[in-house]
Amino acid sequence: SAPSLCKGATLIQSSTFVVTGNTLTYTTHSCGVVSRRGLLDWPPLCYLLGTCKPPPPDAPPPAPKDVCNNSCSLSCTNVTGILPPISDDCQTIANSISILQNIQSPTFTVDPGHVDTLSFQTCNMFFENVSPSTLEYCWSSLATNGIAAGGNCFPPNQPFFSEGLCTATDGTWAVGCVVFSLDTIFRY
Repeated sequence: SAPSLCKGATLIQSSTFVVTGNTLTYTTHSCGVVSRRGLLDWPPLCYLLGTCKPPPPDAPPPAPKDVCNNSCSLSCTNVTGILPPISDDCQTIANSISILQNIQSPTFTVDPGHVDTLSFQTCNMFFENVSPSTLEYCWSSLATNGIAAGGNCFPPNQPFFSEGLCTATDGTWAVGCVVFSLDTIFRY
């Protein structure tokens, strides 16, 4: 299944905005995807052996794959700690998304090996792309599936968990709600 937030996260961009008096933070993190090479492809060894391959020509990027209405499976974890976010904070994010999607594009894209996160006080609502392709996702689906994931895992449910996930059936992406902390994103 898709991991909950990425390993080796590096902050790519961060911005804040105010919706109905609430300040939200939108971030993009790179998840440290490692490229694989054969032993003879590493300079300077390939120069000595004459096995270096010329770089391939740049291909046009493929269109993002639309996964807006794809189904996902709910699950709960405590890998991010023992306390859940405050459900009202996650609901504030979902309410803000309903306003944002009317102001800007109803979809957003996430590059392979990246996670985009909306944060408000104790809650992170995120979309993580672990596929090899750029994915397009609907803001409305982020709100709906994020709230469903949290509702499945946070109080008043017992036992409660610190993270609610909705993982794509093919394992290429995950949506979730998780308690906000810098350690959550940079724990690996």
